[in-house]
Amino acid sequence: MLAVAIGILAAVAAWPIYRSEHLWLLIAGATGAAYGVVLAGRLWRWGSFTAGALLLGFVVLLVPLAVPDALLSGAAGIPRGLGDGLAAVALGWKQVLTLTLPLGTYQAVLVPVFVLVYASVAASTWLALRDAKSAVWAALPAAAAVGYGTVFGPAELSEPLLLGSVTVTAPRELAVWIAAGIVIACWISWTSGAARRAALRLGRESRARRRSVTRGAIGAGIVVLALSAAAVLAPAAATTPRSVPRDRIDPVVVVREQTSPLASYRVWKRDAAFEAPLFTVSSAGKLPGRLRLAVLDHSNGIDFTVSVGPGTFTRYPSGGTVADPTQIRVEIAAGYSGIWVPLTTELAATPRFAGPRAAELSDGFYLDRDTGAGIAVPTAAGLRSGDEYTVELSAAPDAQLGVPPHALPRILISPSSRNWIAGSGNSRCRRAARGSRQQSSGCASAAISAMP
Repeated sequence: MLAVAIGILAAVAAWPIYRSEHLWLLIAGATGAAYGVVLAGRLWRWGSFTAGALLLGFVVLLVPLAVPDALLSGAAGIPRGLGDGLAAVALGWKQVLTLTLPLGTYQAVLVPVFVLVYASVAASTWLALRDAKSAVWAALPAAAAVGYGTVFGPAELSEPLLLGSVTVTAPRELAVWIAAGIVIACWISWTSGAARRAALRLGRESRARRRSVTRGAIGAGIVVLALSAAAVLAPAAATTPRSVPRDRIDPVVVVREQTSPLASYRVWKRDAAFEAPLFTVSSAGKLPGRLRLAVLDHSNGIDFTVSVGPGTFTRYPSGGTVADPTQIRVEIAAGYSGIWVPLTTELAATPRFAGPRAAELSDGFYLDRDTGAGIAVPTAAGLRSGDEYTVELSAAPDAQLGVPPHALPRILISPSSRNWIAGSGNSRCRRAARGSRQQSSGCASAAISAMP
């Protein structure tokens, strides 16, 4: 029962971090495997071989439980998933802290909670089965299970709960910690009672009674201490910003070193590159009206640039609900290269990259959640021909302004410019010179005619 309690506490505490049904499967598998191996080692007296059996069980279950996305690639993805999972045993905590919640089953983010539950249940079961003195400490891993959710969880506390005239601050967090205190206290009380019952059978009731009272008092003290700490700390947590490790670790993607996206746009206008395809988009359902590249959201009055700073671009482990969802496939062609990923404003899920660089592109994908601009930086060069990805996003049309924008004056092309365009021999430019209001491609002058 103690192993089950530890598993449930770990699942409830870690739910805000992952918010994936797979978390329950992982914890059930880790709890059952750890408990079963330690119990079998105790019954059949494996001795030190129990540790080897635990290690073997950990390796066998690592990919299907903690790195499930690796199985999407079939048998070929298992070696890579195993390597990523073993690396995440030491480095997974950093990945959990640097990703935006919820994490889902993204890459190897489930490895830390898998290690925690597997090791906690194994240690708890071993202590419980060893002897009466060790059994008292078997409930302490329950605190580690709850501590993981507290340390690695979101900075925002749960919404206050109003019970009549009483407001309960951070009810979810308090309930989890109080439950952990009760589990620990009940376990101590139960183990004390077991010692007393054994003493009764041997005729040493008075001595066992004293031990039972002492251990029962310790358990009651733990519950009182948990309730007192909750009553004192909860109001303080609600009035002061909560600082968690994820707030102090933020990946910085250096976009400032890239040339302006407008420079690439001008290159695509040249005659030599005009006919080269940039990328192809396909879908079994509805296609979005357009895909965006960079979002130039800052202007100093002269130049339009991409505003970037610490925390601007973050990883995107899971999406959300979007209007008019559809799934598209984008294949990068020879005419396009760069860090900017063609996307719409809203994503329902993180892109699933394919091709020879799929793993590197997946690791290097970041999103600006304010503007919806995405980048892929497996190297400083970004995307290149042959890269492809599938993504679920919104195909809803762009929002329309409620009030028509202020009319801009029509820019007139001087006679000398018309003569130069006419003499260039470019039919697209000649159409622009005749005042076409649709944007043309192939020369710089065509952009002028696109303006109203």
